[in-house]
Order: sequence, then C-alpha cells, then structure tokens
Amino acid sequence: MRRSITPGAVRHDVTVTGTGPAADVDWLYTGMAPMVRWDGESATTVVGTVAVADSPPVTLSSYAGTTPANLDYPDARRVGITADLLGTDLIYGMESGPASVPGAILNQFNTILRPNLGAASESGGLDWQAKAYVSGSASGGMTLGAGDMLGFFSRHVLRVDL
Repeated sequence: MRRSITPGAVRHDVTVTGTGPAADVDWLYTGMAPMVRWDGESATTVVGTVAVADSPPVTLSSYAGTTPANLDYPDARRVGITADLLGTDLIYGMESGPASVPGAILNQFNTILRPNLGAASESGGLDWQAKAYVSGSASGGMTLGAGDMLGFFSRHVLRVDL
C-alpha cells in the first residue's frame, strides 16, 4: 500500500497479489458512514436523519425497536447525516465513485442503509447504531484477475456549526 497525504486529500494506492488466477467479488464497500442514533452513555439523541443522494431523508426514529431489511438505493453514491453532538450541529457527508484510472473496472455504485443494526430504542445504556455503505461493482459482476484496476474514490466532508 502506498499512501500520500496532501492538503485536502488522502490517497491510498493498494496492490493485491492473489493466490489464484481470479477471484469473484459480489460487492466491494468503497465507503462507509457509521452513526449513532441514540447514545446510551449520555442518554441523548445524536443522529436525526440520513439522506441518500436525491431521495427523501430517512428519519431514524421510525425504526425504533426493529431490525429492518437493508434500505437499498441503486445508483446512489452520496450519503448525508445530520447530528446533534451535545448541542453542536454536525453535518457529515460521504461520497464514493469511479476514479479516472485507465482500465478501472468499477462502473456501478449503490448505497445500502442499515438504519438500526441492533433493534435498539432511545432508552437504556446501549447505543443505537446504524451504518450506510456505498458499494462498487461492475456491470455483470466482478471477476478480478492479475493486473485488474478497481479505481475508486471515497470523499468525506464534515461541517460543524458552533
């Protein structure tokens, strides 16, 4: 792995040497946004809504006490979160997509939202955890072989209103 850090960007270039001639890949997470709806330690609500691409915002409180199926957003590669950290407004955004790398095989990006991983509610000492993933794939599935290039970016943006 080679990492370069410049103002406003961190880049990781990874080379993988396989143990066989090819590997089939069903999905590849190109970005992940973890979040906590309810913080059990401080007994406060943290994340209110999650917006995926151009879809209506998801209100996490709608999933109290349930572990719903993944919410799928085909062709969506942007996730936005609004939160309140002890009275401070926080906005967090994450995006993944194809990098302009000649021969890169990733050409399709989708978002998966897991709004309540542990069927939690806004009570007690346990956190209510949720996650959003952007996954990358190739049309028709991916089989990686020697010399294949994935070529993707993952961008994270944070804003704090004091």
